[in-house]
Amino acid sequence: MKLINFLRKLFGFTYIVNENTKEIHDTKNKHHNCHLEVIYQKHFITKQTAYKLIESGYNGCRWCMKEFDKG
Repeated sequence: MKLINFLRKLFGFTYIVNENTKEIHDTKNKHHNCHLEVIYQKHFITKQTAYKLIESGYNGCRWCMKEFDKG
């Protein structure tokens, strides 16, 4: 595991926001269909921030955050 990934996990930054699609991904529950490696405009966020963004209109990924997918 790379040091930066270890630090993100340690401090709770385990969610990724795709700024192009306004979609949130859970890195602890990632699926091969998420294609996280090809997201260029992404930000790592905490669980609390992810839930706030979902409440404000962002969408959960249909593969790794099914319960928050708005279709």
